[in-house]
Amino acid sequence: MFGWVPAEIWIFIGLGISIAFIIEIIKILLYKNRDKKYILPFSLFIISGVLLAVLESGNVFAINEEIYRNILIYADNGYMISFIGALGSFQYLNYKELEKSGDEIKIAKFKKNFKEFIIPLAVLVFIRILLIFT
Repeated sequence: MFGWVPAEIWIFIGLGISIAFIIEIIKILLYKNRDKKYILPFSLFIISGVLLAVLESGNVFAINEEIYRNILIYADNGYMISFIGALGSFQYLNYKELEKSGDEIKIAKFKKNFKEFIIPLAVLVFIRILLIFT
């Protein structure tokens, strides 16, 4: 990650993200009137939080370097794919909610902002795919 942030902080952030979204999923499942469609993006954020903690744990704990190197490859790829998937699915669900509301001004503003969001996201996905296969 960022070199100026200690690994212990990244572990704390990853586990914090996971715990926060686990609480949100429990809230969704407990209340009957809540919409269940947000379980997928929340689950992807939980996965990315756990994988972030796994990625940085090798810098803190004494772990066998050979095993950690093998885990690191899969955890890094999984972290980025799940995080990008969570962001993309949130954007998709927000767009569907705006379509249901029928407010054309908000839909046009969302489409404009989405273009600014999707271009860097597409570049990240493309770079990530290249890195996975090289």
